[in-house]
Amino acid sequence: MISRSLPTGKLLAQRHGGKFSNLNCSICNTCQETYEHLWNCPLNKENIDCVIEFAVWDTNEQLFINSSDIDNTVISLLKPVDIPNFLPDLVRGIAISPFVEAIRTTLNDAVGFNKYIHLLRNNLKNYFRKNIWLPRCKDQIKLEKRHGISKRYKREQFVASSLPNKEEKLAKHKSICGLATLWFESLIGNYYNYDWIKCDPSSDHDRHRLQPTG
Repeated sequence: MISRSLPTGKLLAQRHGGKFSNLNCSICNTCQETYEHLWNCPLNKENIDCVIEFAVWDTNEQLFINSSDIDNTVISLLKPVDIPNFLPDLVRGIAISPFVEAIRTTLNDAVGFNKYIHLLRNNLKNYFRKNIWLPRCKDQIKLEKRHGISKRYKREQFVASSLPNKEEKLAKHKSICGLATLWFESLIGNYYNYDWIKCDPSSDHDRHRLQPTG
């Protein structure tokens, strides 16, 4: 599953135009559907929480990690505040350095952190497909039928493609760099306090031991 090739509402509107141009998310109907929105759709929140938890539990079981502390900490790391692109980008394969370092510290050499992140990413992708994407496809089919969009319409209706201009390329680059900026800005000013995790600096022995939020 290549995320940028998924036929989301935005991609369908760019590809076909016409009747697709005014369609919103088939789940919440509040905005245009994008890959990022599917991870952050307000009506998907409980399902996304399940995706995260199942992916972490499966990853730890597959790597013979039997620790509720690691379970809870990794789940907390996968729910950063105010970074909506974090999960969709992680599943795409973009793992920002502070997240990698937090995983390495959490695992404490129990298993290689690169191997762990790779397996975690695959499990997130698989559960996203099963719990979010496939049910969404059923909702999308119903939405298209209500708007008179047939298979024939999709075969015959296309928008002429054009190459992105310089401004569009710069905007895309800025959006990608923005995620890294958010991560690093969250680290400035307090070495032990992350927005998405809590650390206990009370002793040198525990100074890098991560604790789940909440």
